[in-house]
Amino acid sequence: MRITTSALVMDTIAGWQPSTDIPPAVLSLVSGLDLADPFVFHPGPVDLLLGSDVLGWILLGTRKALGSSSMLAVSTIFGFALMGPVFENDSMKEPTVIATASLAKTMQRFWEVEEPPMVPRMDPDHAECEAFYQSNTERLSSGRFVTRLPFVASRPSLGQSRALAEKRLLSMERRMQRDPVLRKKYIDFMREYEDLGHMSPARVDWSSTEHYFLPHHAVVKASTGKLRTVFDGSAPTSNGVSLNQCLHSGPKLHRGIIDIILNFRRHQVVFGADIRMMFRQTIIHPEDRRFQLILWRERPEDPVTVYELNTNTYGLKSSPYIAIRSLLELAERDRTRFPRGASVLSRDLYVDDVCTGAQSIEEALLLRDELIAILRAGGYELRKWLSNEPKVLEGIPEDHQQNPHLFEDVDDPNRIAVLGMQYQPLKDIFTFQVDLEVSKAWTKRTVLSMIARMFDPNGWLSPVIFSAKCLLQRLWTLGVSWDEPLIGPPLDGWLELISSIEEVNRIALPRRILPPGRYQASLHGFCDASERGYAASVYLRTVDTEGRVVPYTSFS
Repeated sequence: MRITTSALVMDTIAGWQPSTDIPPAVLSLVSGLDLADPFVFHPGPVDLLLGSDVLGWILLGTRKALGSSSMLAVSTIFGFALMGPVFENDSMKEPTVIATASLAKTMQRFWEVEEPPMVPRMDPDHAECEAFYQSNTERLSSGRFVTRLPFVASRPSLGQSRALAEKRLLSMERRMQRDPVLRKKYIDFMREYEDLGHMSPARVDWSSTEHYFLPHHAVVKASTGKLRTVFDGSAPTSNGVSLNQCLHSGPKLHRGIIDIILNFRRHQVVFGADIRMMFRQTIIHPEDRRFQLILWRERPEDPVTVYELNTNTYGLKSSPYIAIRSLLELAERDRTRFPRGASVLSRDLYVDDVCTGAQSIEEALLLRDELIAILRAGGYELRKWLSNEPKVLEGIPEDHQQNPHLFEDVDDPNRIAVLGMQYQPLKDIFTFQVDLEVSKAWTKRTVLSMIARMFDPNGWLSPVIFSAKCLLQRLWTLGVSWDEPLIGPPLDGWLELISSIEEVNRIALPRRILPPGRYQASLHGFCDASERGYAASVYLRTVDTEGRVVPYTSFS
């Protein structure tokens, strides 16, 4: 067969596909198939990209399900092509995320992090979402808020979703049969979910109207062993449309972490806390719970029960907006009664973490109590308390306190935090924890993947970041290919940079930028440039009443 089409010749079509080796266990699923790409299990260059204009001539129409996984083999004139998620093995463990964050995306973020902020334009969709929330949100006598799911006005219809939810449930049950500890944790989680009233057996006839079943699976945090059930609002229905495609994401409501940290450094006495189950404290209107159906049973021999999730569900596109917007609504409605607490919710909230403070212990205690009161009025509870002053924690139950590292890099929970900033409350300092990967053969790909993750929003590690950018630029200038092992000066430069990055663990920065008492303050800026780059730094210089000068680096 001969297919004629127009072609555009480019030096590079796309990055290597797949981005990493596919697990060998998948090989058994395609045994005996004539694959269109026999090397599909290993990263390789894309030689030809065919568009939908010729797709109809390529597909032959035969589909083969690969075992009990969600992968399909689709016949084409070139052989069988593989489609669907890759599973860890054919015993149907939960999907293993193989592809890391897009290198292009992390690289872009790496270069743009020092760009000055731009005033965002108002997105019409965001305005529509905000208007919808205001028109469809009520407050119960208990103080909690009830809202509707913010559906896009011109959304597509949802197809059937129960079959996929059943398949995922059976997969989860097989996984639990192999792991009794996981099974107990999962059952305990779901029992607590129901005991708290956050889910209940479906009470309406959902079968005769549009609805959606959320597949769910377990995610276990490796460091603590804590389990969380994840509900998948992106799972496609029978017509390819998912619930998340029909929902507004809403505008970004919380302040940037740079502003949160800078404000956190202004206070003499600080405290932090976590809003317990923040997402689930907003109730979803009963009419919209048919879009939050799940299947569950504790034992395989039990009948499958249809449950509806009654609260804002993590995993939906709209859930972060609803969660934060409800807190801002609480602050607005109760500002007269709790002005200090309302100010904290409007200014010092980063997702579900409160990071605030005052100029004295007395003021901090007043702020603490008012914050507790306003959140209690909305049905919220604070946990995981910490402070640089033990007196601020007096009266807080011990099991509600902790000594964590705050401000760890939480922008992407799937991304490895290489330079995640941490706060140590007892010493009242910021530190860094370096977690470098070890590679026997460094290549341009592994080097770029590593340094692209160096996220330092406050500019405190600019000398290290600058060196990394210079090395990155040099690799491009030398024309080093993606998977060519580094040798000679480039390798020496990279190994030297790694050794210097490891020293970052010794850095300790004072949390406070202002001394106690009265003082005089002045800002001092410096900038310089060379052929390799340019930089600027601004220092806050303070002089107390005794003439002592303490320079605190604010940002650079």
